Amino acid sequence: LTNAHAYLGGEYPLFHLLLVAAIVAWQARRAGLAGLLTGLLFLTRGEGALLGVAMVFLLWREVRDYWRPWWPLVLRLALGFAVPVALWSLYARHTFGHVLPHTLNAKMAQGRLVGLADQFPAGLLADAWNEWSNPLLLMLALVGMILISRRQTWRILGCFVLLHVLAYCALRVPAYCFWYRYPEHWLLLAATGLAIDVARQSQQNSTLARPTPRAWLEQWLNQ
Repeated sequence: LTNAHAYLGGEYPLFHLLLVAAIVAWQARRAGLAGLLTGLLFLTRGEGALLGVAMVFLLWREVRDYWRPWWPLVLRLALGFAVPVALWSLYARHTFGHVLPHTLNAKMAQGRLVGLADQFPAGLLADAWNEWSNPLLLMLALVGMILISRRQTWRILGCFVLLHVLAYCALRVPAYCFWYRYPEHWLLLAATGLAIDVARQSQQNSTLARPTPRAWLEQWLNQ
């Protein structure tokens, strides 16, 4: 990726680590720990709160058709989230006079000064064109996205990134802030890697003597 070097600095390695750790904790139904990690994720970058929204939404979808005691999970998630956020809020209010930084407000003000062609959606499309236009790479990424949508353990990542796209489109931040598009790049890379891994497993485990392209693709997607 052209801008990959830029993501190696700043807070993104920590954001990436906390994101993965929070998802793993949530999949293990350790809601308190997941909430704590999501709170730290939010303090690392504000969009980290969207992961908590994705967790609750997917949990609701999982239990909406039949009764399960899901509210205790949500309560523990919220309490875990509140602990680091409350501690930071007390410290920041006393030390700086405000809880959250003003950088996002500044970027939103810049975005209002430019047209849609210079805002977040345009930057996202430009990244896709410049860095994902290779047909093979694009095919693997699209297949990987299908696989992610079908796998419960991966679906939360896709939901988080979708919320991220919608949020930053609504905030209308300027397109030059390419670092805001890190989660989208990461999802495409993860989807590509998943597609390659599943293709490898499908080829190794195939029991078809002479599989047709359609049969092989169906077996690939059903892995």
